Amino acid sequence: RLNLYPILEKALNSYINTHYPDLEYNQILVNKNNWFDIHKDKNNKVDNALLFCIGDFEGGRIVLHNEDKAKIVAIDLKYNPILFANKTTYHSVEPWTGDRYSVITYLIWKNASRNTKIPRILMETTSISRFF
Repeated sequence: RLNLYPILEKALNSYINTHYPDLEYNQILVNKNNWFDIHKDKNNKVDNALLFCIGDFEGGRIVLHNEDKAKIVAIDLKYNPILFANKTTYHSVEPWTGDRYSVITYLIWKNASRNTKIPRILMETTSISRFF
């Protein structure tokens, strides 16, 4: 396994395991300045994900939608972690300015097993994706 960001991986795992010890995940996705239209994370094995944002940005709230895709609520994620049902809840992101990093956990189908704590981080930008 190629680990290009060992300090980041250790810090994120430490934070998650300290504050959310029962959270099941085996992947951490870090997005830089990626915008997402309304969707569900259908490949997550569990319907529970930790999501938060960091960076020097304004805006970029997550919007939760009902089954008709109508807006329910917009939540400011800047340094404000939430647990939410990302597999069954439609969600999207509002526009923002600046550099916005979102961090979300997944228990992916391919490598999933209960209480697996062997996280992999996927760093994604608009032009580069890396598994490590």
